[in-house]
Amino acid sequence: AGSTTSAKSLTLPDGAGNCAPGLRPLYRVYNNGMGGAPNHRYMVEPEIREAMVEWGWIPEGSGPNAVFACMP
Repeated sequence: AGSTTSAKSLTLPDGAGNCAPGLRPLYRVYNNGMGGAPNHRYMVEPEIREAMVEWGWIPEGSGPNAVFACMP
């Protein structure tokens, strides 16, 4: 079962991609139009982000781990 987080709960990471204490990274990748339709995917698991990057998706975010936002 998934969970829901309001966009109001999101904060930006610092320039190095670090979240404030108590918050966890949210990752975003972009398919660059692969398959004919531009699309984004969001995830909290870094292993999923890494797999999608290996499949050609482009990471978007701050720092070496491309953290898009921080969430509770």
